[in-house]
Amino acid sequence: MRIIAGEHRGRLLDCPSNDLTRPTTDRVRESLFAILDSLQARGDTPKWQDIYTIDGFCGAGTLGLEALSRGASHVTFIDDNAPAILSCKKNIASCKISGSQATTLQQNILNLPEKPNHIPAANLIFLDPPYGHGLGYPALQHLQNKNWLCDEYLCILESDKKHPEAPPQTIHIEDERMYGRTRLQFIRSPAES
Repeated sequence: MRIIAGEHRGRLLDCPSNDLTRPTTDRVRESLFAILDSLQARGDTPKWQDIYTIDGFCGAGTLGLEALSRGASHVTFIDDNAPAILSCKKNIASCKISGSQATTLQQNILNLPEKPNHIPAANLIFLDPPYGHGLGYPALQHLQNKNWLCDEYLCILESDKKHPEAPPQTIHIEDERMYGRTRLQFIRSPAES
């Protein structure tokens, strides 16, 4: 795995050597970030320097690190898997990313407490839960309930096309893309729908 673009382009990333993580492939990440760049060019999302991100179920942190490489202001990396968080921390250190730009939390995203004041609320959320367990929408709802999100946000939920999650009625799916067995759903905050 490598960072595709930006300041850390080409940097190889450490990945945990277990079956509990499934990094987003380079092809899917490249397509995803091309879409985000297009949304920014149209003024539909903030510019990278005004982006505060949550990389939920982060694994090695590939999505959040890609955002930081492109200029995002801060990423909160969340995963309850110890080897994944260790890989994520190694990757952050390898990229020489400062503590003011990255926070790592080894916690279950569904049991996070209220957001502490020192961590900025997110306006871009990446959720890449284990496939087939229906964790994406509950995680997004929990983040919203515990004030981890800005009033206006964009969430990208990755899931398996064979095991799609049924969205609650309050969810506004703005776009959906398929890449092999990977489904990406682009979800706008209720304030934007």
